[in-house]
Formats: sequence, C-alpha cells, structure tokens
Amino acid sequence: MAKEIFFFLYRDVLIGLSSLRYRFLFCLMMFTAMAILSVYQLQTSAELLGMDRNMLTYTDLLFSLFQGVDYEIVEKKFLPFPFSWFLLQMMIPFLLGAYARDDLFLHTSFLFVRAKRRLSIWLAKVLFSLLAVILVFLSFLAVSWLIAAVFFSPDIGFREYGDAKIKPAIGGGWSAVRLTWLTIALPFLLNLCGAAVYTMFSLLIRPVYLFLILASIYILSVYTANPFLPGSYGMILRHGMFEPARGFSTAACVMYFSVTLLAAGVIGYRLFKRADILYFGKD
Repeated sequence: MAKEIFFFLYRDVLIGLSSLRYRFLFCLMMFTAMAILSVYQLQTSAELLGMDRNMLTYTDLLFSLFQGVDYEIVEKKFLPFPFSWFLLQMMIPFLLGAYARDDLFLHTSFLFVRAKRRLSIWLAKVLFSLLAVILVFLSFLAVSWLIAAVFFSPDIGFREYGDAKIKPAIGGGWSAVRLTWLTIALPFLLNLCGAAVYTMFSLLIRPVYLFLILASIYILSVYTANPFLPGSYGMILRHGMFEPARGFSTAACVMYFSVTLLAAGVIGYRLFKRADILYFGKD
C-alpha cells in the first residue's frame, strides 16, 4: 500500500506543482508586498520611539507578520481587523483551489483503475496539500529573511526595538528564540490543519463554498475566544506567553490541531469512500 500511496503522491507532486505554479507565484508576490509594508511600519514605529531604523531584527519582522491580534478585540469590537493575518491564512486555500477535486474527476478512470484502495488516492491528495503548505511557508520564511537582511538585520533576537516593544509583554522565561519559533510554528500548524481539512472536503464539496466557510471561521476566531474555533490557536498574541491567564499553551495548540485532523480525517474518508465519484464530477 505504501508504494501505491507514493505513486499517487509522486503523480500529484508533478501535476499539482505545475498546475498551481501561478497561484504560488501570486501568493509569494503578495507575501513580499506585505513583508515590505511591515518593514516600513516597523521602521516608522522605531523612528517615532526615537530609535535608529536599523534597530530591528528578523524576529521583529516575523512577529509583525504572524502575530494575529490579542483578546482586546474580543472585548472592544471596534478595533481594527487584522487583515494581514487573515490574508496569510487564506493564501493556502487560495493556493490549493480546486486542484484535488478537478484532478480526481478529470482522471477518474485512470486513478481508480490503478488504485487497489480508494484510501491511496485520498491520502495522496491530503499529503500533497501538506507538502504545498511546507513549500509555501519555507518560501515565506526565506523571503522575509532576505528582506530583513536587506533593510536591517537577519538575526534572531531582540535589539533596541524588540527590547522596548515586545520583550516587556512576554512572560518570564521566554527568550527571543522561543518567541520566534512559536511565531512560525503556530500559524504553520494552523495552515497544515486547514489545508488537510480543505483538501479532504473539497473532494466532496465545491471548493468555493469551503473557501467561504474557512474565511467565516477565521473572522469569527478574531472576534471571539471560543476554544472550538481554530484561529486563536494560530495567533502568538493569544498564546500563554502574552496572556498567562486565558492564553492557550503550546500543548493545547498541538492537541487541538491533532484532534481536529483526526476527526476530519475519519469523517472525510468515510464520506469519500461512500461517494459516487462519477456523480460528483458532474456538478
């Protein structure tokens, strides 16, 4: 079975990367523009504090891009919506689009003749979506590191700006390295989970509906602290290091995403196994 899964995954990598290349480039361009805008905002903020524009690091840039929003927006609904965080989350479903569904239905005869089990086809699609997330995040990290290197410093840590703006808000025992790691890890896990769930159900539901559902869930996550909504788990500002009393721990985040993936996987595969692929291909 492993060889069969690898065969379909290899096929998805070859066809999928070619099919999604323009969407990938668009996401990369969008991220680059957002990173450059963040650089401008950080440098302006540093100047307003009477600091040198170069007293910034890679950690500051990553934090600016992926921080999300704290619980204050839950209590005061009029606060600005975190559009940059929202756009970064929606890039993954935009990137994946309808590839899995279209490929499955356009090549139904080939795929099901070659497969001994439907699980191999289904699992290959899910694994491909996870590989796509990894590729996108690695590209984002590389681009942001290059931008930090050009405009100030590619170092991980705090300089004068981080010492004044970020360090005082962190609980004791949290270093800049741990902050940087979690700033990357939390949205990465959120997007891994979102991509897998999106792919599982895009084989059964039109992707445009799933896109709107995900967008609604992320918007609700911004304005509520409901532990059943995934968005909060992907925001470093709602982590325990910033909100000791009500923030999520790293263990809680990992457990939430693991349980969500497991539940979605069981439900998604059972529905896929029972689905009439030829019927769904006509809608």
